[in-house]
Amino acid sequence: MPQHQRRDPRGPGLGAEVPGRGAGPGGRGGAVERPRRVSDRLLAWVPIFTVQDATASARFYVEVLGFTLDWEHRFAEGWPLYVQVSRDGLSLHLSEHGADKAQTSDLYVSVADVDATWAAMVARGLTDVAAPEDREYGVRDFDLHDPDGHHLTFGTPLKAP
Repeated sequence: MPQHQRRDPRGPGLGAEVPGRGAGPGGRGGAVERPRRVSDRLLAWVPIFTVQDATASARFYVEVLGFTLDWEHRFAEGWPLYVQVSRDGLSLHLSEHGADKAQTSDLYVSVADVDATWAAMVARGLTDVAAPEDREYGVRDFDLHDPDGHHLTFGTPLKAP
């Protein structure tokens, strides 16, 4: 191959038209569709929050937000604690690894009924959190911060008028 020619780094066939699909809308290109394999499916996102005290953070998620403690792990004796909490099939990892660095994350959690979610959390001891509100962007939601400062928003899409 001459030096001035380069191969597509995405491999052969990517970037080409899909047989039987044409060149997209109006015949001017468009999104390329790849065949999906079962092994290529994404199954879940698992956010990892860096925390100062994984035991205290897990307690907040379990006792106040209604999660379940799934497991705790230390890679070796004396090492930082790493835990998993979950709720309704969704998992969250809480890690003391890197806790010496100040870092926080934002997480949006889509729920079936934001008012019921808020009421259940308040009944379990959630304080200083405003009730859900309808937003101009089409969602009813509320915000809270966990003990390590991570920002969580729980929301439900508003029904169309």
